[in-house]
Amino acid sequence: MSSPQSCDAPCFGAIGSPLSSFPEFLASNDIPTDLQAAAAIEKARTNLICFQHAIEPLTIRRTELEAVIPPIQRVPNEILADFFARCVDVTKPLDPMKGGAWVVSRVCHRWRAVALACPELWSHFVFPRKPIKHLQYFIQLQLERAPRPYPLFIRIQDHYTISQDVMDLFFAAHAQWEDVTLGSYRYFTQFVKRARSTLFPRLRKLEIYDNRTPRLFPRNADHLPIFDIVRSLPALTNLFMDLRNEYFTTQLRLPWFQLRHCTLRCFFAPDVLWILPLLPLSASVILRGTHDTKAPQAARTVSKISTLEFDNCTRLFTTTVLEVLHAPSLRKLVFSHGCSSAPAPNAVADFLNRSGCALEHLRIEGCLLSNAGVLEILERGSRHGARWTNELVRLDVHQITDLREMLEALGRGAEKGEMLVPNLRTLAVRGTSALEGVDVLALLKSRNPATVASELGQADLEAKNELRDQLLDAQEAIQAEMREAILNTPLCGPDVIAVWEKVQAPFLAKLVEWERGLTEEERALIEWTEEEARRADERAEKIFAEAMDLLVD
Repeated sequence: MSSPQSCDAPCFGAIGSPLSSFPEFLASNDIPTDLQAAAAIEKARTNLICFQHAIEPLTIRRTELEAVIPPIQRVPNEILADFFARCVDVTKPLDPMKGGAWVVSRVCHRWRAVALACPELWSHFVFPRKPIKHLQYFIQLQLERAPRPYPLFIRIQDHYTISQDVMDLFFAAHAQWEDVTLGSYRYFTQFVKRARSTLFPRLRKLEIYDNRTPRLFPRNADHLPIFDIVRSLPALTNLFMDLRNEYFTTQLRLPWFQLRHCTLRCFFAPDVLWILPLLPLSASVILRGTHDTKAPQAARTVSKISTLEFDNCTRLFTTTVLEVLHAPSLRKLVFSHGCSSAPAPNAVADFLNRSGCALEHLRIEGCLLSNAGVLEILERGSRHGARWTNELVRLDVHQITDLREMLEALGRGAEKGEMLVPNLRTLAVRGTSALEGVDVLALLKSRNPATVASELGQADLEAKNELRDQLLDAQEAIQAEMREAILNTPLCGPDVIAVWEKVQAPFLAKLVEWERGLTEEERALIEWTEEEARRADERAEKIFAEAMDLLVD
């Protein structure tokens, strides 16, 4: 039996090396010298000082981050969802890669949870111009994220072809339809046939375009089927129909009696005169781009509509409708931009006189109607003692060549109380450049300085613009104070909405009080035009986009 072999150094020499500050002494019985111990202590102190210097900037950086991150983290999910709803443009075409709702749902776990809990982000379906891959999958996924009973907004344009499987997905969610545009014949046909046996309980607004052959309602076809969809659309109040390549037929039964807004495009005069009596009281009707045909002589057609607008209609069509129509409840009559020719002044005046309506607003824009034509309408009504000339409070005219003549005619007879339109309060003149030497305010105030307000659009006076700016600045100052107060108030906890409303309350009351102190002329000055409203929308979109950038950063 062999004897055990010895080794030069103890076998446990490496045992303490990872754990000890002095591993070299564990291999021997020697203790560190004073010099070695002092050097080790000094090295430790040096390392500690270095660590302290490294910790100081990190501490400052942590403080800076804490000042930025907590406000974002403290924003309640309800307000974050409101940010999403305002920043995401739901009107843009469906794009799973760049669409706003799809993007915010991929930022982080919290944003995804909030986005998926907001059905309004997923309830809009606007189809792009170019086909996208896996469309049916994304449609089905988006429909699942907008569950019942949340309303759906669908825009299917003519340039996009949708498979029958995708259309079946939408029809399966028919109970959620609220605002729908069907942009071609194939979708119009499918909808009408489905609606004969399917209820659309929430459908409030419907736009139908039919601009392709074959026709659903051929003019000379015998034994047309009846498409009765009245009971299928109990909530429908807004209807737009474009039958550019179609003849309307009474075989299509629609709930005309419950509509509040009705736009008929490319309709024939007989069809229009058949529809107008079916519309309810207070209905608003727009006739746009209609066919130029003469209606057969018919008895008086009575309609209870309150607003009638002719847009891009020929003189023959306009005259044909006005000669037959009788609208005793009419409050607003418009001949808007794009009319191919001016309406006959005698036809307009005779229609208003015959209707005996209490017309409040007459608007003639883009029709190239001369000063004499506008004044002829007013004078015919005044000579007949028509009711509408006494009730008219707003007159909008466009491209008047001689503003002085117009204003003098409106002010004539003020001393005797025999003015053309004695109760006129607002005159809107747009597209007029012939203002040199015309004291507009003096001419208008000669009628009734307490009630007259003028809106001159593109050719307004510099003094009026300055006053308008001052009024808007005063309004903006109050709103700026309110925004500053909201920003300086901590918004956290379960009662954040109540806190927000409490901060806003005194400033909203201040705005109401400020508006009450305005005169009629000042109110007319701060009335927004369409261009200003568009700019305001752009500013709002920019503000919310900046808010979204802050959240992302």
